[in-house]
Amino acid sequence: MSDQRENKERLTVTIDRDILQRIDAVATAREEPRSRVIERICRNGIKAEEEYLSDLEKPALRFIAEAITSRPALVSALARVIGEQLTGEEMARIRETSAKQAVLARERQQRKRQEQAQGLGNKRSSLSEEEPPLGDVAHAPG
Repeated sequence: MSDQRENKERLTVTIDRDILQRIDAVATAREEPRSRVIERICRNGIKAEEEYLSDLEKPALRFIAEAITSRPALVSALARVIGEQLTGEEMARIRETSAKQAVLARERQQRKRQEQAQGLGNKRSSLSEEEPPLGDVAHAPG
């Protein structure tokens, strides 16, 4: 058990009361500590978050997301299709969040491209400094 605890970090978080009550209900039903339930929820949810961020770095998917979320009528219609009704506040939050995430995704994509270009540049320069292969030995004029 001590090995498991050595990999753990203690943290303090602020969480909505209703979410905490739901977590506690799950912990009670499963007869597990609250921390184990929270960790499992985080572990399961982080993959979805990472995929979302990765998807937004793809120009085509980012364009589609921006095209949809920038049109309130379309977002409302899509919500109605699945039986939901969004308030004006929720619509504004969706637009703001989507726009912010698109900007951040563009920045991450640009950073990755720059890092890749720098990595290729470093790789090329290190290759040019290497010894030539044995078959490429230059012959001195005779």
